[in-house]
Amino acid sequence: MRILVGPRVRLGNRLGGRLVSASAGMLGLTLGMALGAAGCGCGVDGTDAGGAGADGAAGTDGGGAGTDAGGAKPVDAGASVDYGATVLIGALDRIVLTKSDVTRDLCFQVRLVRPAGGGSFAITAPAGFAVEFATVAMGASPCDTMPPAAGELATGGSGTIVETAPPGAVYPCELGLDFTIDFDPGAPTWVPATEPFLRDLLPVSGC
Repeated sequence: MRILVGPRVRLGNRLGGRLVSASAGMLGLTLGMALGAAGCGCGVDGTDAGGAGADGAAGTDGGGAGTDAGGAKPVDAGASVDYGATVLIGALDRIVLTKSDVTRDLCFQVRLVRPAGGGSFAITAPAGFAVEFATVAMGASPCDTMPPAAGELATGGSGTIVETAPPGAVYPCELGLDFTIDFDPGAPTWVPATEPFLRDLLPVSGC
């Protein structure tokens, strides 16, 4: 079992766009200790007990958009795009969703938190989670190890995040993503106006 202790996040402003910065710090180990005893309740690396969390969606390799195995939902995970979902252990339940795009050399992150609080994101999430914030930063790698040191904050978003496998003891085991995040029109030119997160059968790892 891997325990990822999350950083303390400080939000601020700067000329030309909003930024988020991460400073090292312990958020608390109470949840981590409990999780060590109970586990996520999933299989290895976030898959369910039957292994359904393994990447099996057609169109997730070979570049460009495609559909999942059932043909019902588009995905945009291609040769230049990689998705991730990682548990962030701390004082609150958190899951970090990442999307790295090698072609544009960008890293997008969406952080979910439970218990859910108020916010500007109209994104439905599972099991009491809600979007805490979302960012984009230059540099596609590393995108799955730590929130970006500095990035442009999203101003909102809409869509759904659903569990696509039986839930674990503490966290979802597998997620389906179908949402977009929005950025300030006054942000730097490298920041997109909107960014889709389209991915099915995404295993949740990190515990």
